[in-house]
Amino acid sequence: MLEAWKEIIAARRQYDCWDLSQPLDKSVVEEIIEEMNTQCAKKQNKPHIALKILDWSDPKLRGAIYDYTRNAESDDRTRENFIAINPQMLAHYLIVFVNVKEHTRLGFLGNISTGLHANYITHSAAARGLQTGFCQCSDRDLCTDEQYEYMLDRLGIENFDQVYLMMGLGHGLKENSMINPATGETVECWSRIGKGEQEDNPLPAVSDYVEFL
Repeated sequence: MLEAWKEIIAARRQYDCWDLSQPLDKSVVEEIIEEMNTQCAKKQNKPHIALKILDWSDPKLRGAIYDYTRNAESDDRTRENFIAINPQMLAHYLIVFVNVKEHTRLGFLGNISTGLHANYITHSAAARGLQTGFCQCSDRDLCTDEQYEYMLDRLGIENFDQVYLMMGLGHGLKENSMINPATGETVECWSRIGKGEQEDNPLPAVSDYVEFL
C-alpha cells in the first residue's frame, strides 16, 4: 500500500500545458468529485465551500477567466502590457473553489476546506494518470468589463474576492506551448515541470519550517 502511495505522489506534478486532443470523459471527473465528497476530510462533515466545475462548453467563460489571470510585464498597467502566463486555466476542466460563508469571520473555514479538497483532487487525479495546475492570480484590469460581469454571472458570485483558488484538471503535456481553445492562438507555457527543479523557486529544506518539539 505504501509503495502505491509513493507512486502516486511521484506522478503528481504542477502542469500548465495540456493535451486537449486527448479527451477526458466527464464521468472520470464526476468519479473524482464523488470520491472527494465521501473520502476527503471535512470539518464537521461540511464542505464550507462551493465548487464550480467548467468544461469547454462555454469558451467565452473560459476565455474570460484566462484573460483575468494574467500578470503585468511592466509597471505600465495597460492591457497592452499584460502577458498571459497562467495556461493552467486552459485545462480540459477548470475547478473554481468559492467562498460561501456570509460572515468574514467564518471565511477561514473555506480556506481550510479548499486546501483539503484541492489536495485530495490532485492526488486522486494523479492516481488516474491525470494532472492539475493551480492558480490564484487575478487582476480586475486584465479583462474587459463585459468579460468580468459575464464571469460573475456564470459563476454566481458577486465579485472575484469570493474565489479562493482555481485548478486546471486534465491530461498534462510536457511542451512549451499550446493552443488556447477560446481564441485559437498559440500561448506559451512555463515548461517548469517538476518538483524543486525551478531555479527561481527552489524547495526549502524541511528544517527551514518544521520543528519537532
